[in-house]
Amino acid sequence: MGASKRVAQYVGIRVGRSTMISFAIGGALGGLAGTTEVLGNQFFLTQDFSPGWGYTGIAVAVLGGAGAWGIALSAVFFGVIGAFAQQMELVYGLSADFALIVQAIALILVLLGLQLRPRLSVRAAARAARLSDDVDGLEAPVAPESQI
Repeated sequence: MGASKRVAQYVGIRVGRSTMISFAIGGALGGLAGTTEVLGNQFFLTQDFSPGWGYTGIAVAVLGGAGAWGIALSAVFFGVIGAFAQQMELVYGLSADFALIVQAIALILVLLGLQLRPRLSVRAAARAARLSDDVDGLEAPVAPESQI
């Protein structure tokens, strides 16, 4: 469906049905991934089974702007920061939790940008309207008839 439900409806795609099918497929794949983790690596289900990948996935999607390339770049960002957390602790003397702080700051900055974008666009539109009103108030110079 992409970014426009109306276009999808116009070409005959049943939006509600397609959305539910997508959710079901995503949930099934998530369950399959969890099953392979339990049955293939740990051989039993523990209380602390999930290391928080679901919340990390939400943060990656928000940071990536819910677009394919953005999500890929934000996933690489989160992966690199997470992978080097232990090395940062050994080499630079920083706590491994510093990686979480960097990820949280990036996420907060993106969310602030999303919050401020509508306000900035309203201000830009108001500024453009004021400028056009100022220009409309000026009379255009008229050339003398001898030059026409």
